[in-house]
Amino acid sequence: MRTGTADDLANACALRTYEGHLVKRIRPAGAVQWIQTMGMYHRTRWGFGLQFCSACLAEDAEPYFRTEWRVSFNTMCAKHVSMLRDRCPACGTAVAFHRLDMGVGAQPRGDVLSTCFACGFDLRDAVRQSVISYDRQSSAWHLGLCAALQSEGRTVSPKLPPLDMFDVTHYLCSCLATRLKTVHLREYVLDATGIADIPLLPGRVPFETRSLEERHHLFQLVSWLMVDLRPRLRDAWRCKAIRYNHLKKDFEWAPAWYLDVVGGFSDWRRRHRR
Repeated sequence: MRTGTADDLANACALRTYEGHLVKRIRPAGAVQWIQTMGMYHRTRWGFGLQFCSACLAEDAEPYFRTEWRVSFNTMCAKHVSMLRDRCPACGTAVAFHRLDMGVGAQPRGDVLSTCFACGFDLRDAVRQSVISYDRQSSAWHLGLCAALQSEGRTVSPKLPPLDMFDVTHYLCSCLATRLKTVHLREYVLDATGIADIPLLPGRVPFETRSLEERHHLFQLVSWLMVDLRPRLRDAWRCKAIRYNHLKKDFEWAPAWYLDVVGGFSDWRRRHRR
């Protein structure tokens, strides 16, 4: 590499470090599971793919953006126990620090990376927001995943769960957000936790394209399921919140342990057994 940086250090700062941990393979182009979409069109961004923690930026001798801030379920800063942001709080523009180098004519602007290119607001000054928690156990599970991403080293933390767990979690996130009239899994979890729903973008919207608010909402709900998956998914099935076929539909690479969990749901007679 011609970056003036050692190859191993440069590679450790790339999204490819998550290959085999959050996703099987990182593609050079196109959508990738758990990686926020940037929505790139020439130099503009229509997506909100880069998040940040204002407290982290404020602590840096020279502000920089972390790799984990591109991970879609990472909606909280575990270090400061606060919500991340996915846009400038002053003007609502997506973070695009690369545009700071455009300048006027041949003169670069010379701003630090924490400067909003659109309005000049310093993202380090953004007010910290308290973590939005739906349930103590599920929030702890969610925050634990966010903390595991913030490894001090240059490799992915060994505290991250296996890849197949992330595959199941991602699939259930899709079930929670589906518009199918026969699937009411989100309504079931909301009723079980006593949480009010929020408006979601209509249509088949990938988890990685949604706003931070929507992603945090859905992941708090799926965390509640994952904390005690077998009995909670079984109860949802018994309440007709989701059918057996929808628990496997288009899930081609479902792990054996997940198939074992949902395998008992194939017989409708078991719905009334305790």
